[in-house]
Amino acid sequence: MHSQNGLQICRRMLFLIVGITVLMSSACQSAKKVSSESKKPSAKITGVHFRDLSMDALTLLFDIEVTNPYSVSLPLANLEYGLSSNGQQFVDGMAGLRESIPAGQSKTVSVPVEIGFMEALRALDQIRPGSIVPYKAEMAVSVNAPGDQTIRLPLTREGSLPIPSIPSLSLKELRWSELSLDEAKGTLRLHLVNQNEFPVDLSGMFYRLALGDKEVASAKVQQSAKFAEKGGEGDLEIPVSFSPKKLGLAVFQMLMGAEAGYSLDGTMDMQTPYGPIPMPFTSVGKMPFRK
Repeated sequence: MHSQNGLQICRRMLFLIVGITVLMSSACQSAKKVSSESKKPSAKITGVHFRDLSMDALTLLFDIEVTNPYSVSLPLANLEYGLSSNGQQFVDGMAGLRESIPAGQSKTVSVPVEIGFMEALRALDQIRPGSIVPYKAEMAVSVNAPGDQTIRLPLTREGSLPIPSIPSLSLKELRWSELSLDEAKGTLRLHLVNQNEFPVDLSGMFYRLALGDKEVASAKVQQSAKFAEKGGEGDLEIPVSFSPKKLGLAVFQMLMGAEAGYSLDGTMDMQTPYGPIPMPFTSVGKMPFRK
């Protein structure tokens, strides 16, 4: 009885070993067949987009199309990248990729590369805020190919990116249309000069105005103005209104004078060829009053 059981166990073990051997042999043959295929994977950059533009940084989004000629899926491993301008590198790094390219197909993956403007300005000694910077992107996509091999697919792309600068802003005058203890209404006249090598279009702004050391007004206003590339300038007229009596008699007496010290700050909503960007501003000085 025991010998029969032992014989059955031995037969099962033999069948199992033979099955595993056949499967491993089949897998190895499949891997060898795939790895010996004449065609190899390829990659190309099909587009570059600007995203998350601010005064501190922007993100370049690279669209990379990878073609898989194999009869099995092709996992992507990582993307190495470096960006340089006139031979000076100003950003580099590696991004992990979790995508897989289906067998016999092409697929586009989007990889973000963040660029900090302070780091770029330190690395590029000939560049200043407001510049348009030419760049060359040198990249390599690594793929995990069959047969335990890693293949690097090199990529290059050239383009340009902005390093924005805040337009120069000055407050020329405050012209009163109504001035009494109960209500003060007027128009702020601002002068803007574009400091960028690219045009900017103003679509709106938020401001806070202080006269003397007292904040008198704040508002979000819709404004539309276009400023050509560096040197483009123009005037803006911003409505302002407040109640002097709520701020005290000293403020009203100051308003009755010819001028006052002021501080003006806020944010301008600017549209650029590279996308929208909020630009903070500050202006301090002496402002004349007109009636």
